[in-house]
Amino acid sequence: MRSILLTIFLALTSQATACGECDLVDTLSRISEFKNISREKLSLAIDQGKWNKWKSAYALCYKEESSQCYLIIFGAGDLHVTDMSKIEHANLGKLGAPGTKYENVKTTVTKWFYSDDRFFQLELKTVAYRDGQRLTVTEPVFVKKNGELIYR
Repeated sequence: MRSILLTIFLALTSQATACGECDLVDTLSRISEFKNISREKLSLAIDQGKWNKWKSAYALCYKEESSQCYLIIFGAGDLHVTDMSKIEHANLGKLGAPGTKYENVKTTVTKWFYSDDRFFQLELKTVAYRDGQRLTVTEPVFVKKNGELIYR
């Protein structure tokens, strides 16, 4: 009985800290979604990103022409990458009419809400400027454990 409990404990903790100690820049720079950005830009995005409570998932955004936002889910020996970049466009739609011109648009991960055995929930915030006025909108994001993005 004791060895079964120890095995379960080790399995759970190794999955929960699958990348808690890894070098994220090295790990992510080998993934296709991050191969075309510089190590410096990736490192800055990682510094501004956020781990979930169990360090089994990491969310980050970086700025290109538009913000690129990803959720990386670390599993037992593998990982899933979910592109959440479309959230920025949806957030801009909340601010005004389609085609409205915004300046200095940037989307960031603000916080994790909840994770269970079915999905992750986090929040993305988009800040944009129009006619010198700062506009801010947030959106909760749900991602299934298999990496599938669920819109609200």
